[in-house]
Amino acid sequence: MLTRKLFRRALNFTMLLAILGTVPYIVDGQTQYRHEVFGVTALALILFHCIENRGWFVQMFYRKPSLKTGGRAARFRSLITLLLTISTLIVLVSGIMISNVVFRFLGIPYQEFWHYVHFASGVAFLILVLIHMVNHRR
Repeated sequence: MLTRKLFRRALNFTMLLAILGTVPYIVDGQTQYRHEVFGVTALALILFHCIENRGWFVQMFYRKPSLKTGGRAARFRSLITLLLTISTLIVLVSGIMISNVVFRFLGIPYQEFWHYVHFASGVAFLILVLIHMVNHRR
């Protein structure tokens, strides 16, 4: 039990570091290579996090929280997680569309529209990650 708990905490911490590793690109213009590598690493860790917590996704469709047992809080957490999942997918797709390094082999022509989508969904993603972390603090 302790090993699993330590593993989950290590995964969450590593995921947070990878997500934060993408942020300096906005602030100081780090190389696009580092930004894309941190982004792909973060998305791989997020995918692993979702697999680790797949029970929650299954349970979300079968559980009916009541108002007496913290139903509003549970619905809020579910909404945030659903929005986080959607923003993650949008960041992923738009990131692939504007990639000049990691996904260059796909030969997708650059379109400025995807750059704006990636930036806006990235900001929403960071805000939702913060709310998600606060909701799951222990």
